[in-house]
Amino acid sequence: MSGAFDRFKASAFLVILAGYLIFTYPFMQLRIPPVGFGFPLGELLLIVILLTTDVPRVLLRINATVFVFPFLIWWSWGLARFCFPS
Repeated sequence: MSGAFDRFKASAFLVILAGYLIFTYPFMQLRIPPVGFGFPLGELLLIVILLTTDVPRVLLRINATVFVFPFLIWWSWGLARFCFPS
């Protein structure tokens, strides 16, 4: 199940990327349901991909290439600025 879902996530990401690069504005107008107030297809797929991402595993893979600690400090600082604006 996990392997099939990972392939779906990779395919969905490639569809989103190709749709935005090739079709630009018309791709942004694709909505589910297509009539009335609908949810944009690209954003809906992006939310599914981001919510199902295994963050610790991704950070470990990134850490194998780049030293992640400065980025974590930077992201924490940005989140603190967002939560407590000065």
